[in-house]
Amino acid sequence: MFKKSIITLLVLFSLITVCFAGPGDTMKASIDYTTDQLVHTGKINLYGLFFILDGANSVTVNLYDGINATGKTLVPQFVFSPDGFENYRTIGFNPPLQLFTGCYVDITTTGTTTYKVYYNLDNL
Repeated sequence: MFKKSIITLLVLFSLITVCFAGPGDTMKASIDYTTDQLVHTGKINLYGLFFILDGANSVTVNLYDGINATGKTLVPQFVFSPDGFENYRTIGFNPPLQLFTGCYVDITTTGTTTYKVYYNLDNL
């Protein structure tokens, strides 16, 4: 009886895992970046970016569909100003932005900023 219960639970768990699997499960997070960065060359779905600011300096962010800062500008530039106590900022896209040439992030700051890019290479 115990063995039958275990097998039933394993089957149910497998079915639940398959039912909830989807494109979101394959989202990737980049390594931590601190400077301008070519995140990926070629097609990519961009879900968002997460920033850790130094709390004292403004940060300007430009996103490009390209392999450098001369690519197609995706959205108006984002400017994060220090507010003295909140050092985390996010940029999110729902649905994700579909880029065709690549994903290039250009940041400008006089301080230090660390950021991570969230993307998906599936369903392109």
